[in-house]
Amino acid sequence: MTATHLKQFTDLIAQRTGLCVPERDWPKLTQAIRSRLGTLNLREPEQYYQQLIAQSDVAGGLWRDLASDLTVGESYFFRDKGQMALLRDHLLPDLIVSKDSSRCLRIWSAGCSAGGATHAGHAAGRVAATGGGLEHLHFRH
Repeated sequence: MTATHLKQFTDLIAQRTGLCVPERDWPKLTQAIRSRLGTLNLREPEQYYQQLIAQSDVAGGLWRDLASDLTVGESYFFRDKGQMALLRDHLLPDLIVSKDSSRCLRIWSAGCSAGGATHAGHAAGRVAATGGGLEHLHFRH
């Protein structure tokens, strides 16, 4: 696969999905394209490229499968013990102290897709809130 092909694909992917595929990830992109060619029984990357262009729905099968090949389906946000300790022992207690009069803290987590990371963050928040005398903790994702 040529650099020209890869550049065309990366431009289209960025335009349609917002995903940026830097040159250092072109081997992964090449592997994903080759895999899709086999799955779709296509011979040339240009054929696959034309099918992607023709599919306007980025949530549709072709785009969904390609995005799945290029992204990581798991995050470690709120799963790292160091991050949890920092949140529980330092950041949240400081926020709680700053909320003396209202006794209410609202936290929004935009870093999870399935809810597991939010649950872990909420648990750390409950521990910090209990120690800080907070009456209400609202945690949303």
